[in-house]
Amino acid sequence: SVWLVRNEACRTAYRDQVKLWEAERDQVKLERWRLAWNKPKLGKLEAPLPRPMLNDPEASKEGHSDKSDGGSE
Repeated sequence: SVWLVRNEACRTAYRDQVKLWEAERDQVKLERWRLAWNKPKLGKLEAPLPRPMLNDPEASKEGHSDKSDGGSE
């Protein structure tokens, strides 16, 4: 899954930024100053592709229902 690889790359970049932010935050606390930048946010990740829906008229003739309630019929 390509989107999993891209999401993991975003997460590792985010973790690196948070480590830098935490180091600066700790230094600022010792010096009793104000932090210059806010904590970085991860943001939206890439969602997986939706599953394709089957609109086969022959399947409905065979007695299969087109309900998408997640039942196991």
